[in-house]
Amino acid sequence: MITFLIAQTVGDNGLDEKLPEHFGDRALRLRNGDWLVAYNGTLEQLASEIGVMQDETNVIIFPFTEYWGRESSNIWVWMRRYGNFVYDKQIGHTNEH
Repeated sequence: MITFLIAQTVGDNGLDEKLPEHFGDRALRLRNGDWLVAYNGTLEQLASEIGVMQDETNVIIFPFTEYWGRESSNIWVWMRRYGNFVYDKQIGHTNEH
């Protein structure tokens, strides 16, 4: 799976309902309203599935393969569970799943 950051560019665009329904535990809402989504597909396929291609949802989607930061433990647990990262910099070891 590829991990994507879905950054909202407008207020309420329906993602808070749409993403959990469509992706279940593979979608994680961040405190600022953006989302992490683990998805098997291309950037364009993900955009189409959440309605970006039909001008229904104003977002910018970023795939990523590395991360670094400081955040609550639930985010790191989610990223280790669903992310496809070669090196887990937050805890400093190779991800073994």
